[in-house]
Amino acid sequence: MKKLWHWVVCLIRAVIAFVIRHSVTITRVAVVATILIAAVVIFQILIGSKPIVSSADPNKLPQRVNVFTATPVPVRRQWTGYGTAEAIDSANVPARVTATVTCIPPEILEGATVTQGQTLVQLDASDHTNQLQIAQQNLAGVQARLAELDTLENWLTQRLDVETRDLELARDELARIQDLFSKNAANQKDVDAADRVSLAAERGRLLVEETLAAIGPRRNQLLAEKAGLTSSVNIAQINLDRCSIKSPIDGVIQYIDIEVGENLALGQRVARVVNLDRIQTPLSLSANARSHVRIDDTVRLTSTADPDLFWEATVTRIAPEDDPATRTFVAYVELTDKQTTPHTQQNKHTSLAPGVFVNGVVMESNTRNRIVVPRRSIRTQRVMLVHDNMIQSSKVSEDYAFEGPLPTLGLPDEQWAVLDNGVQQGDLVILNPTRSLSDGQTVQPVRLHEDAMTDRAPAQHQSIQTVDSNPGDVK
Repeated sequence: MKKLWHWVVCLIRAVIAFVIRHSVTITRVAVVATILIAAVVIFQILIGSKPIVSSADPNKLPQRVNVFTATPVPVRRQWTGYGTAEAIDSANVPARVTATVTCIPPEILEGATVTQGQTLVQLDASDHTNQLQIAQQNLAGVQARLAELDTLENWLTQRLDVETRDLELARDELARIQDLFSKNAANQKDVDAADRVSLAAERGRLLVEETLAAIGPRRNQLLAEKAGLTSSVNIAQINLDRCSIKSPIDGVIQYIDIEVGENLALGQRVARVVNLDRIQTPLSLSANARSHVRIDDTVRLTSTADPDLFWEATVTRIAPEDDPATRTFVAYVELTDKQTTPHTQQNKHTSLAPGVFVNGVVMESNTRNRIVVPRRSIRTQRVMLVHDNMIQSSKVSEDYAFEGPLPTLGLPDEQWAVLDNGVQQGDLVILNPTRSLSDGQTVQPVRLHEDAMTDRAPAQHQSIQTVDSNPGDVK
């Protein structure tokens, strides 16, 4: 018993010593614990004293929803296609002779403007000059032989006249001797002598006629040779002229492919010149659009690299065949006025450069009044209508979609759907059919007016207007 009491006393002394040594820490822990207990008590008191709010029936507090009145508006169907702009007038200028480049004028640089007939490159013309001289000399030789032949023909013609007269005299003499012989006034020897003279005169005349007849074929041969040599002279002259390579059109130099001292081969490209006065874009459109797209339909070409740049044009030509592989056809859009009217920068102008990939929107020329709703109002092929302050969904059939401002409806949207059915004129269509809305739910429709929406609508870019505020007046 004494031993147990001894241990109790020791423990009490150890506790007293520990409390004395850590009195500050113990005090702090006690204060923090007291504060926490007090906070919990106050929180429980506040929860117990809060007022109880009774829940209300959500059907008795109708939700406000934004709606607009469905109204037929004049619209034109749009067809979208893509294509690459290209210059109608361009030229790959080739070397038409084999020669060495001797000179490129200093003003002939890539990007420089040139005119038709302006010299682009000068080639070494010495070989072609020599060939021209040889052809000219050969031609002069033939012309000299033709002149000699003309002189010979004149001389033979005169000699033929003399030989013909001589033959006539010999025949007259023979006839006279034969007459005397018949009268026994001349002997046979005189007749034979006169006959020999007549034969000699006839032989001389035949010889002159034979020589004169050979002049015609010789002349024809020389004339043929002259024609060939004349062609050789012309070809040599053309080759000499081709040593000065000129621009075939007005335009801007795209490429210079050669250098001074380079030996050019026949047909090798020297430069490329592009005329920017007329630019065309072959637009690939869906084959379904062929029966709708017509020449002179309005087109808006938009650069895919810079959507702020677009060009207004018209369809000028339509390809007669469809591509069976892609099920598309080509409509050609030609631009002669190359200035643009960007959406956001009215003072910015640029031309449609060849090679630019563009998005083309073709507008049908015919206008029809159709029911149009924003794309955001359609959810799972249905729209929500409000009848007698109650929601009623309706399945719709979308004919086609288009983009652009539609000021007639007074909404800021630019993506629209043209409906075939499901919405009638005068129906109240909910703009944003959220998941919280359901059929049969009572709502309070709030009509959006054009004046109110205009203040909140984003700035409309200048583009081809789908419709105008006046029905039937399509821009």
